[in-house]
Amino acid sequence: MRGRFVLREIINSPQRIDTPYRRCGRQLEKTAWEEILTEVGERLSKYKGEEIVCLVHPGLSLENIYAFWRFARDVLKTQAIYSPTAYSILATWSALGLENSPGVLDNLQDFEEIVVLGTELATSHPVYWVKMIQARHQEATLHVVDFLPSQGKRWLKLQASLTPGNEFNFLAEVTIQLLLAKRAKESLEEEEEQLLSQLEAGSYRARLTPEEKTEAQQMARSLSRSVRRLFLVGERLGSGGSRKELLKLIWNLALISGAKIVVLPLDSNSWGELEVAQSLGLQLQPFTHLQNLIDQKKIKVVITNSGLVWPRSFKPELCIVLNTHWSELAQKADFVLPTTSFLEEEGFFINGSGRVQYFPCVLPSRGEARPEWIILTAIAEKMNKDFGWTRLSSLRKELRQSIKSLTGISFRKITQGEIFTLKKGENPLHLLKINPPKGQNINLTSSDKELKLILSPSPDEYRSFPLAKSSQGLARIRSPRWIYLSQDELTSLQLSEGEEVTVVSSWGKIKAVVKSRPNFPARTAWMEFSWGEAREFNPAIWFWQTDSFIMPIKIKRGR
Repeated sequence: MRGRFVLREIINSPQRIDTPYRRCGRQLEKTAWEEILTEVGERLSKYKGEEIVCLVHPGLSLENIYAFWRFARDVLKTQAIYSPTAYSILATWSALGLENSPGVLDNLQDFEEIVVLGTELATSHPVYWVKMIQARHQEATLHVVDFLPSQGKRWLKLQASLTPGNEFNFLAEVTIQLLLAKRAKESLEEEEEQLLSQLEAGSYRARLTPEEKTEAQQMARSLSRSVRRLFLVGERLGSGGSRKELLKLIWNLALISGAKIVVLPLDSNSWGELEVAQSLGLQLQPFTHLQNLIDQKKIKVVITNSGLVWPRSFKPELCIVLNTHWSELAQKADFVLPTTSFLEEEGFFINGSGRVQYFPCVLPSRGEARPEWIILTAIAEKMNKDFGWTRLSSLRKELRQSIKSLTGISFRKITQGEIFTLKKGENPLHLLKINPPKGQNINLTSSDKELKLILSPSPDEYRSFPLAKSSQGLARIRSPRWIYLSQDELTSLQLSEGEEVTVVSSWGKIKAVVKSRPNFPARTAWMEFSWGEAREFNPAIWFWQTDSFIMPIKIKRGR
């Protein structure tokens, strides 16, 4: 809904790339398609697969994502493929092989108890928020577990406002209380007894505030009831520790309390990218893995459809960018290939609830822009590789045959309104063994004004800072430069709202503008960011050094 007010500015932005460019010395010069495709193919043929890295953004159609990954594996012969999807909570959940039940979201309003973990449903998934309010009107019990206060607090039975990074400790205490209640009723099973002993031996309670202990007990009492229950798991969960172990704990808690679980990724097609990667036998790796390859001087070529910036020390011999808009990266590339926007091509994607959806082509392509699958197919032909995709329908046929979860799907019927929802994972009726993470909380020193910074990535590159500068609508939706703190923290730091500051971490510094947020946790700051933002405002660059979404920082006045 928010995007409808800025589509004209996105499509007609002066930063649109509408013709191919090739670097000649220090300048990028317009070049004919046939000439540039031939040269790109020749240049890529000179490198071995292990020397090439692909940076892929999931905000594409299912067809374009499949074409990019297949091109990387079968033409470039590389498995060095990196995407922000690696940081999606859905990626961790899928790696565990557990069941995700998005189909139940159609009847979300019929659940008697709903627990929202690590997301602000009103802004991340407003349709489901409306259904949750409908459930509340039918006397459902609602809980939110997050470090950010919920906008809909008046609807909730419990708002557990946690210390950032304390999620595992809190849910461990909920599980302990729930299992103790079952023991008191002499209904504790053997594996539950083992889990209880393991959790009680930990020091989780000692890390909770008195308020968090009380809230954990209240939640456990509510979960002990026999009702139709749903857990909704969001992207902010597990920002301060081992997300894998936290999700295993949530699975156990859901199994003990008889709840269904739905994992809600932010990006509309991260699910699709995970399906593609699995079908091609490839794995998503974090950027720290790529940084190790760079440090070993193994990477010489980058081909990307993302504006994601990389460390300044990394200078590849060849950089190829496929994108709709200019970015810092595109300005420095050797070849820039213009791609169509989502309004200028048709395609399918898998949304956050696992539903395969169709989007039609509603506008002619801008200038000489082409869909990515067509560009990659043409480059493959120049490198003597024929995919056999003479048209979009032939690509979709291969896509349906390659991805097992799409077996039986009819793309034609979906365009006519048929609903097709994926169901992933298994439903093991046993508790999972947990290796509890250690050191959930970051120790801060009050004398040096060190704070915890929580980072929340946005998958939407259309809201990157360079594009937002030319779009009033985008700037009003969200300024990627904001860093949120409580008013008390602003006063303590002697800062005023709207003041420009420098945010310093162990991995560098960026610029930001401070903004107050009511009821925000003490000694904590929070930033949203887009993976494609300008370097001077972009904390994404820190993920090449650390995989954590929570880190210690200092805030300094001015630039």
